[in-house]
Amino acid sequence: YYYGFVSEVNDKVITIADDEGKEVKFDVSAAEVEGADAIGTGDEVEVVFSGQLSEDVTKAKSVDIITSAAAEAAAPLRRQTTRP
Repeated sequence: YYYGFVSEVNDKVITIADDEGKEVKFDVSAAEVEGADAIGTGDEVEVVFSGQLSEDVTKAKSVDIITSAAAEAAAPLRRQTTRP
């Protein structure tokens, strides 16, 4: 699988940047998406694919959204209280 953060969503092709800044494009038109309703920019994901990474676009089998940026942004902030 390929791990990283979604840097771009363009119709059915997503661009994932890994920890070293390398970007890879995946065709997610036939992929099973888990963890959220839709893939969005900033999401932390693992993409499962067959074979080798393509120089152009690699066909994804599934996308597991580990952390959804949209869900994180929508979550209410929790107040931290300190007790004496």
